[in-house]
Amino acid sequence: MLVALRWLIAVVVLCEARHWDADRMLPNERNSLDDCRSRFHELIAAGAAAPAYGKPALIKEFAHMGAIGWTQTDGKVLWHCGGTLIWMDYVLTAAHCIVDHRDVRPDIVRFGDLNLETDDDDEYAQQYKIIQIFRHPLHRFGVKYHDIALLKLESSVRLHDTVCPACLWVNDEIRFKELVATGWGSTGQFEERTPSLLKVSLKPIANSKCETFYYSELVRGLKTGLHENHLCAVDEKMDTCEGDSGGPLQVKLQHHRSLTPFVVAVTSFGLPCGLSNPGVYTKIAPYHDWIVSTMRQNGAAVQGFQHRLFPTRKVL
Repeated sequence: MLVALRWLIAVVVLCEARHWDADRMLPNERNSLDDCRSRFHELIAAGAAAPAYGKPALIKEFAHMGAIGWTQTDGKVLWHCGGTLIWMDYVLTAAHCIVDHRDVRPDIVRFGDLNLETDDDDEYAQQYKIIQIFRHPLHRFGVKYHDIALLKLESSVRLHDTVCPACLWVNDEIRFKELVATGWGSTGQFEERTPSLLKVSLKPIANSKCETFYYSELVRGLKTGLHENHLCAVDEKMDTCEGDSGGPLQVKLQHHRSLTPFVVAVTSFGLPCGLSNPGVYTKIAPYHDWIVSTMRQNGAAVQGFQHRLFPTRKVL
């Protein structure tokens, strides 16, 4: 996945109390997913503007992004999927990411590491074992519906401006002209996966238009076509590729002086990448109740969103 982006101002998510003033602290304990306004603040990083093409994600820019890995017998880790930290010890990903081609489950998630092949940026990296996996009860392998799952970590992450939970967009309506996908996937058809976290800007399109690319006779596992729980997004040159599955499709929203990343959908599937084909994503809003109830049933003292309307002025 190559980077297609506008010039932007780096946004630092303030999550580590000991680094910042008390009035910008993140509470050490959370009890609600609906606390985004108190958790995120805008900080302008001087000299951190990025050129329009070819730049990977910036440090602290996607502090909720996790790499999901499979540890091999020789100790090497294969990073096949991405995920989103949504609670101190819960990661949201795609259901098809809970097993690899050998039917083996992932065992670790890594945060705060932009380049997975070098230790140059490992100062803030955190890695945790996966102790439980919760696949949506309606998901079936080989079928492209309800492609969403939760991973429970062995312990809570250490909150920091490089590792911090994202917020969830729980409105059924998605009114944004542009969304951002992130991942360590391939940079093109038949290309190697990138070791660096990359980002790409995509434009959502109507499912009716998307169905000209995805119809039941062409795509296995899509027997009844695209559903309302699917979201399609496309760019003329860039898109998500193999290895990006499970990662977030997100938008940054500004309300007052706070800049908040909201995850809108989870990367699910697509046609050969790099050919201007739209990718298909699993919307989060229809699964909000399942996410909250699953976490509650497994020990998380979490409340869901009580207010489903948020300011929608986007900051790029």
